[in-house]
Amino acid sequence: MTIEEDVVWFLLNNNVLDIAKHILQEKKDPRLTEITVGIIGNMCCVPGVRRRVNCTPGLPSVLADLLNYPDPLTLIQLMRLLKTCLVQLEGSPEDTVPTQVSV
Repeated sequence: MTIEEDVVWFLLNNNVLDIAKHILQEKKDPRLTEITVGIIGNMCCVPGVRRRVNCTPGLPSVLADLLNYPDPLTLIQLMRLLKTCLVQLEGSPEDTVPTQVSV
């Protein structure tokens, strides 16, 4: 469902990335963390979303911090998110990764 473009833009317009950042910072429940990363991964399939993820203050560093998270299911979703972003590097020019990423 979060791969449908209309749904993705609705979520973005309602600050879902800020909510996700807060959830990921807390890391209280591994399943909630896994689901949140999975939703972000699904959303990144829509052109333009990767830039929004990158431009959300603190979110890239929170995602990077999850590389040390001990839950394997969360790590699977995180790797899927990273793979989605890397595969799309060859995609549309408006969604290219900036040369310098602030973390």
